[in-house]
Amino acid sequence: MVSLFDFGPTILESAGTEVPNVMEAQSLVPYLAAERPGDRREMAFSEHAGDRILDGTEFMTMIRTPRWKLIYFVEGVGQLFDMEADPQEINDLWDDESLAETRSGLLMEILNWRLRSSVKTQGWQFGR
Repeated sequence: MVSLFDFGPTILESAGTEVPNVMEAQSLVPYLAAERPGDRREMAFSEHAGDRILDGTEFMTMIRTPRWKLIYFVEGVGQLFDMEADPQEINDLWDDESLAETRSGLLMEILNWRLRSSVKTQGWQFGR
């Protein structure tokens, strides 16, 4: 699992520059060097705020695990896909009550990520 956020520390490390500790992303240099890092990411997150491209929502957040992809829109709706059974994301399982526990668990992971991210990345504002 990699994230667009990972490009920043990857570029900095490749350039021989120190990666600020307020960056929550992980450098992809070990992957590019065909190494197998021990701290492999089990989840990737992304977010997108309203702009001229994104319409229908003010803000969305996505979590991706090896099996699941959940997209949550700030208006309280979302999409859920089983990436093993449906890699083309054709069958939206958001309303499938048999997956309520999976859905709520992924939403909790998003909440926890947002909280941890807020604490970790706030240091850039204060020059830490």
